[in-house]
Amino acid sequence: MKKLTKQAQTFTILQYYAIRIPVILILVVIFIYVSSTLEARALSGHDTRTQIVLNRIFYSPNSITVYDEISGRINPSVVDLNKFRDITLDSAFSTRLTNAITGKLDLKDLENNETYEAYINKEQYNRWKHYTKFEQYDNFIDRRYVLILTDEGLHKGIIRINFVLSND
Repeated sequence: MKKLTKQAQTFTILQYYAIRIPVILILVVIFIYVSSTLEARALSGHDTRTQIVLNRIFYSPNSITVYDEISGRINPSVVDLNKFRDITLDSAFSTRLTNAITGKLDLKDLENNETYEAYINKEQYNRWKHYTKFEQYDNFIDRRYVLILTDEGLHKGIIRINFVLSND
């Protein structure tokens, strides 16, 4: 085997590093770009969390909407006023343990011009509603037209939902 001279050894080492260092740098830059994109886009679950909470309010059989026991169907556009008055949403969302979600539901009867309120974790809501300008808390407000089932029949109404979600 032929032994390389010092000049040939230096050239071989430089050639080795000249190819591999730029390739490694390119891979590191790609990794940083992909991870920052995932963090900014995919890990933000604000929309997902709010949709889960809305579905639990409107599509749960033991929530505020009308549930037909015969067919097993829920009508999410009809709010039962008796359930709305009597329900404690704290137990439905397990907020006593986690305190990760708070909210206020305002149900306005457009025909009688009456407003009813329900809270999810009322103490935390009164505290957190002022903190939504900080990054630690998200605010979500939704407004829907609904029918209100009362003892007299169906009335037109609007439900306004205001959630404050903790990002922790």
